[in-house]
Amino acid sequence: MDTTAQLPTITQLHELIASVKNYPVKSHELVELAAKKRAPRSVVRFYKDFPANQTFDDADDLAARSEQIQIMESDLPEQPWEQLGPQE
Repeated sequence: MDTTAQLPTITQLHELIASVKNYPVKSHELVELAAKKRAPRSVVRFYKDFPANQTFDDADDLAARSEQIQIMESDLPEQPWEQLGPQE
């Protein structure tokens, strides 16, 4: 399965971040906002994967952590998790 096809782009994440009016904001609020704004499903799923009460203090904090996770997930090799452990 190609995990990168399921990830939102940095641009899509920034579009949602730009629509956040009040900070701090929790990840479950981002999920609700993404659904309300009709963001792509990948954006909704992206923030659903965060712990429900993950708090972001401001737009810079939200952008930095979102980008970091998106980049890390897009860099994962396309193989089952069992194969990511140490080689025997």
